Amino acid sequence: MELENIIYEEQQKTHLIVVLVFILVAVFLLFIVFSPATFGQSILPQHTKITLLMVTVVDLILFWSFFRLTIKLTNKYLQIGFGLFKKKILLTDISDCLVEDYQKSVYLGYGIRFGRDKSVGYIARGGRGVRLKLKPRDYFFTSDNPEQIAVLLKQQISQIHR
Repeated sequence: MELENIIYEEQQKTHLIVVLVFILVAVFLLFIVFSPATFGQSILPQHTKITLLMVTVVDLILFWSFFRLTIKLTNKYLQIGFGLFKKKILLTDISDCLVEDYQKSVYLGYGIRFGRDKSVGYIARGGRGVRLKLKPRDYFFTSDNPEQIAVLLKQQISQIHR
């Protein structure tokens, strides 16, 4: 059995706007639960408080998940993802990789996005990233070091296809 070697790892923090939205939503929901008089409500029913608290917990889990994009390259696969939402791509499935600029017009935001070009994007923030060519669809992810990742990926892919 061949050991799995980690070749590259990176964590890219998500754009501050995304983080602020999750935090503001959680604060707003907690404010409604614990201070309903501010919004013209005297007392909220118990089931409403429980529902709002559950929505707050989901919001905080999403905040934790989308706080940073993780990238991990081994000699067998590339894993990209946010917290609980990870995608593991076998290197044997990648035909090529390219360094590209993030295009807001294609992905329309941050997070896990379905691009207008039929690709899936893992977007932590604007800047440069790596496009993976696969069948049936491409993947794109942002990175602080896209050129380095592309070089390492091409080296690993060429070793596999020998």
